[in-house]
Amino acid sequence: MKQWAEVNPSYYMHKYKLITAEMARISGDESTSITLYHESIMAARDCGYIQNEAIASELFAKLYLVKGIDKVARVYMTDAYEGYISWGAQVKARDLLSKYPELLPSESTFNRELVMNRTPEVKESSNPIDLASILKAAQSFSNEINLEQLLFKLMGILIENAGAQKGCLLVSEGTSLLAKVYVDGGNSFPPFLESLPFERCEYVSSRVVSYVSRTEQVVSIDDARMDKQFSDDRYIIKQQPKSILCFPILKPDHPALILYLENNLTTHAFTADRIDVLQMLSFQVYFVLTLLQSYGKTTIPIATTHSAKIPASLVDPLTSRELEVLNLVAKGLSNLEIGDQLGVVVGTVKNHIQNIYSKLEVNKRTKAVSQARELKLLNEDPM
Repeated sequence: MKQWAEVNPSYYMHKYKLITAEMARISGDESTSITLYHESIMAARDCGYIQNEAIASELFAKLYLVKGIDKVARVYMTDAYEGYISWGAQVKARDLLSKYPELLPSESTFNRELVMNRTPEVKESSNPIDLASILKAAQSFSNEINLEQLLFKLMGILIENAGAQKGCLLVSEGTSLLAKVYVDGGNSFPPFLESLPFERCEYVSSRVVSYVSRTEQVVSIDDARMDKQFSDDRYIIKQQPKSILCFPILKPDHPALILYLENNLTTHAFTADRIDVLQMLSFQVYFVLTLLQSYGKTTIPIATTHSAKIPASLVDPLTSRELEVLNLVAKGLSNLEIGDQLGVVVGTVKNHIQNIYSKLEVNKRTKAVSQARELKLLNEDPM
């Protein structure tokens, strides 16, 4: 598990921290277990694993409960309870309520009654969609992928998953926020793929987008025509959209993304419980977009003699700094030489290289360079 966590920390690190926290607790190393529980919770939260954050919070609460520190136990048990509710684990939430009613604050009374009295529903879950499954499906029909078609297909899946009619993905580049991909499920407008400043994009409410960009808050409008804050926006007056959902997608060392969605058929179309899924799909759209920009053409070969597969971890694309470091590694520079050229310390260079290894799913410089060449990530002059 430790080795997995080092190779792919975003997926495994919070799990590794939780397991080692439990081991430390069992062995009586209370101080270490407290530190590791906290680190597990924060790592799970940063990577969006709400279910594992809830599990870690529950175990942390139990530790403080055994120590007799009820005030702290109450905080973490409440976090666990709310996490299970958000995750949709109603049975688990009811179990917590029955076992630890004294630890849940009075302001959760409404949620408590809802969970205790609610008959569990069996819902048809939406099909989990990831980039790897789409690439696999494409391979079964052809020996090449049309990246532009794949990009629009992903956006179509995204807006369908959200219950929207149209959607636009915006990407920050420097000080600008650009509309990059737009798809209209109702086909009122053709899809586009370009870099258009959002103020000039006629398919989104620039006022809503500007607000989300400035505040980094989710905007969910049940009926835009009646909304006090945005109803006088020129776009909303002209287009008369009903439901709007717009939210930021923020991740360290990556450009900020904003997803803008509309439904013009019905009010109250969007619910907050879909945001996690939509964020995942948005990163996949962005990943295909970066591939398209890297290849400079719409189709890429799939069947090659040396298995030109695209690692699933590259759904987390390399940052511009990591690409700089990777290109310098390909030129044969040492860590010290790379640090001197980029003006950073050797430790920072090592961190970038470890991130590159994780995203390319390799463990050596030579393998990283080879994988980068296959993915055309290097700025090499043609022979």
